[in-house]
Amino acid sequence: MTDETHSEADNPESERSEQEPSGTEEKHESVIALSNGLQAAARHIGEQMTEFHRRSMEALNSLQLQLTAPLTSGLLQTNWPSPLLDNLSEQIRQASRITVPTPQYDFGTNLGRILEAHSKTLFEGLRTFTERLKQLIPENLLELPTTDLREVFRVNAEDGTSLAWAPRTSIVAELIQATDMPARDDILTRLTSEIADDIEASLDVITRPEHQDLRFMMLEAVAALRAGLHRPAQAAACAAFDTVVNVHMLNFLAYTGQRSKDRTRKHFRPVDIEDWEELSLAELELVLVGAGISTAFQYWQAGNGPASFNRNGTIHHTDDGAYSPGHAVRALLIAQATLRWLDVAMSAEEEDEDTA
Repeated sequence: MTDETHSEADNPESERSEQEPSGTEEKHESVIALSNGLQAAARHIGEQMTEFHRRSMEALNSLQLQLTAPLTSGLLQTNWPSPLLDNLSEQIRQASRITVPTPQYDFGTNLGRILEAHSKTLFEGLRTFTERLKQLIPENLLELPTTDLREVFRVNAEDGTSLAWAPRTSIVAELIQATDMPARDDILTRLTSEIADDIEASLDVITRPEHQDLRFMMLEAVAALRAGLHRPAQAAACAAFDTVVNVHMLNFLAYTGQRSKDRTRKHFRPVDIEDWEELSLAELELVLVGAGISTAFQYWQAGNGPASFNRNGTIHHTDDGAYSPGHAVRALLIAQATLRWLDVAMSAEEEDEDTA
């Protein structure tokens, strides 16, 4: 112990090493310390295990689970029903798996080097996945707990509308807490001006040239809604919605054969609400955007049409109770949601093809 003290006191290099490091030196020393710690821990693990391959895969899988657990708990929240949470969590884990080469040499000595060499790829992959995951849930619904997302599914399906991207989160919260459709009518008519603002903001996102005429038609419907002309607003929004689904979406989803239109409409309601807990992540996006599409296309029987917004009643039974101020708002909401979903989906598909 005395020799060590004397050596340190007489060694100018020792005095310099005690000075506070700064900038690159501090970061370098932190990396070295972290790497040394990982290597020491890995050596201890290596002493307890007999098969190198099993040891390395367990360590890497453990690292992946540690990185994806905060994403699962933060984005999907802790109050998701257990079966649905397990389902979505497993999809996150599978999607985030990144293969890291593991050379056939000592696990303890080289773990730090392996992680350091591939950390950029690992974290960039997880960051990209997180961004893609966020894109699946419309931003006005991201802050809602899972129980409320289920209610969004229910309102979409009952009312023949969509609450995706518009209206704003606070209005969505009011709508899903309302006791029935007439109560939601009161909210839609009372907050028409704010909802119109939100629809216009959502339509600004639509950029594809082939969708601009539909966007302008919807904006004209919004103007009619602001002027209190709910019948012209509903008629224009319904015509645009019909074209989106029966023409553009039909072509994009490419269902063929008999009942191709019906299959296109049901694409957005792959399960009934009773099977909510069985939804996959991709199916969750579909029901939040378009669960109301098949409702809006229900058969309209003269004198006894559905109480929800209805495309067939709006177009073919204009004097039979199909029109209302609430339905004018519902028609605009589902028109903008379906057009926006299609616009984004088509652009994303082209980007994927370009990078393939």
